[in-house]
Amino acid sequence: MISENIQKINDDIRRSAAKSGRNYQHITILAASKTRNADEIIKACESGITVFGENYVQEFLGKYDYFKSIAQINHTDCGNGNTGNNSGSSIMRSDAGGRGLNFIKKAEYTGNIVNNNNLDKKSSNNIAGSNNIPSACIFKNLKWHLIGKLQKNKVKYIAKKVSMIHSVDSFELAKLIDKFSADDNFSGNKIKILIEINIADESTKSGIKLDDAKELIYNLNSLNNIELKGFMTMPPYAENPEQNRIYFKALKDFIDFANQKNMYKNELTELSMGTSNDFAAAIEEGATIVRLGTIIFGERIYAIRQ
Repeated sequence: MISENIQKINDDIRRSAAKSGRNYQHITILAASKTRNADEIIKACESGITVFGENYVQEFLGKYDYFKSIAQINHTDCGNGNTGNNSGSSIMRSDAGGRGLNFIKKAEYTGNIVNNNNLDKKSSNNIAGSNNIPSACIFKNLKWHLIGKLQKNKVKYIAKKVSMIHSVDSFELAKLIDKFSADDNFSGNKIKILIEINIADESTKSGIKLDDAKELIYNLNSLNNIELKGFMTMPPYAENPEQNRIYFKALKDFIDFANQKNMYKNELTELSMGTSNDFAAAIEEGATIVRLGTIIFGERIYAIRQ
C-alpha cells in the first residue's frame, strides 16, 4: 500500500508542478512519521523517500538511535549504485538524497506513543527489532527533520541529529539551537532552520505572526552555526483545499519580499507548506517541501493508554 501511495503522490506532484510551470524535482516529499513504526519507514524508504519529519523529541530519538545502531551493525556499501529498487519512481531533490536504498526486511518500532519525559534514559529502549534488519544504507541516506513544536529544554538532545528544524518561532530558541550546534560534526554543515509562521493568526497554533517575522529574520543574521532557509506554515484545516491557497500565496509573496529586501545574508529558498489534504494547491503556489503523513501511511492508529 505504501509503495502504491507514494507512486500516486509522485504523479500528483508532477501534475501540480507542471500546472504551475515548475520543475517537480525541486519539490521534496517529507514523510510525516509521527507514531509510524520502523517497518513503515523502511517501506517508504524502499519507494525512494529519504526525508522524514518527527513531532516529538523522545519518539524521534528512539527512531534515530535505532537506525543508527543497525547501520553500525549491518554495514554495507551504499555507494555502489546497486543499492535498491527505487528505479527513479520517487520525486526527490538531490539535496534530499535520492539514491535507492537496499533493505533486509523486517524491523519494527514498538514505541509508537512514548512519554516525552525522562530524556536521560536511553531512548533506543523504545525500539525493538527482529533478526531481519535493514542495511546500513537506510541510515546513510535517511534525513530527519523536526516539524513539531520544539521546547527550549529539548534542543540539546536533537541539535546534532536533525538536518532541519521547521518550527523556530523566537530568537531565544534560535540562539539555543545555534549554541548546541556549535561543535556539530554530524554532517559537517550548519543546522538548517525554518521560521514557523502562524499565517492565519490562529490562537490555537504556534508560530509567529507574519508581521513579526521581519525582526526575527534580521536577528538571525548574527548567528553563525545555523542557517535560515525559509519558512514553514500550517494553515487552518479546510475540507476544500482551495480555501488555503490564499495562505500559501501569502507565504510565497513574503519569501520573495524578504529576498528582494536582502533581509537575510543568504537567499531564502524553502517553503514547507502543504499536507495530505492540500499539498497540490501548496505546490502550485510555491511549496518546496510538502509534509505528508496519512496519504503515505494511511490513518494513524494510536495506542490506548491503560
